[in-house]
Parts: sequence; C-alpha cells; structure tokens
Amino acid sequence: MAFRSLPASRFLSSAQRLGAGGVGSLRPLGATFFGFIMKTTMILFSLMAIGCSKTDTEPAPARGSMVIEKHFSQVVVRFQPPAPLYPEGAKATHIQGTVVVELIIDPDGIPSRATTLSGPVELAPTSESYAMTWRFAPTLIKGVPQFTKTQIIFPFKLPR
Repeated sequence: MAFRSLPASRFLSSAQRLGAGGVGSLRPLGATFFGFIMKTTMILFSLMAIGCSKTDTEPAPARGSMVIEKHFSQVVVRFQPPAPLYPEGAKATHIQGTVVVELIIDPDGIPSRATTLSGPVELAPTSESYAMTWRFAPTLIKGVPQFTKTQIIFPFKLPR
C-alpha cells in the first residue's frame, strides 16, 4: 500500500488559508490538534479506569504492604466450614471435576477475593463462595500481618 502526501492546505482552517501564510501560521493549528489529542486520550484513559476499577468489588492491599504467595500447606486454617452442597445444575448434568481457586487473604485472615483458575465453569461459583467462608491465621512478616495469596483445590465427585 502506497501512502500519498496530502497538501498542507487540507489541514488548515479557512481563516488560516485566507489569512497570513507561512510556517508560523501552522503552529496554532498544531498546538490545537496536539491539545485535542491529549484531552481525548486523557478522557479515554479516565473512562477506562472507571470501567475497569475493582475498588468497589475488592479491597486493595494498603500502600507499602506486600502480598505474600504461599502454598496452601503453609497457610494455617483457623476455620474450615462444612463442605457445600453439590450444585444442582452440575448434579443434574453429571458434571464432576477439580476446581482450583486462587484466594487473597487479608491481614486479619479473612478472604477478600476468590477467583477460579481452572475447573468446570458450573462448579466455580460454589467453589468461590465456599472459599470465602474459610478463616486463616494472618501471615506475619517481622510481626506485621500481610496479605496472602494461595490456591485451594476443591474436588467435586458425584456419588455412584
């Protein structure tokens, strides 16, 4: 594909075409165009940030705190609720499988977010809501409680 150059007059306003010519007359147009692009870009990024914001659905770790990744065997469970009921839709369609849930635990030991990483989609909501009911001992770094990221594996098997 070949690009053709367009005459500069195509980008000039009628006042600039009729008024003073020369290179200096392009500066206001260039500054205006650049300003328009910058404002448009800022508005788009602002809208994207508002649309993608997770602040209303999950707490973010405090500034300066770390998220410590731990294997589930290294996390101290304080409370594990009884197993949830098998989801009726999955039971009716004979769906079984293993669901892996990533869990973010806040410094108080309470899960703040559960996200399904793998497994049958029909079993994901039950796994996530069940993971959110667990309670853990806080992860301490130099005596300061930290956010913790871990993975829990939930096997779902229908009785024969």
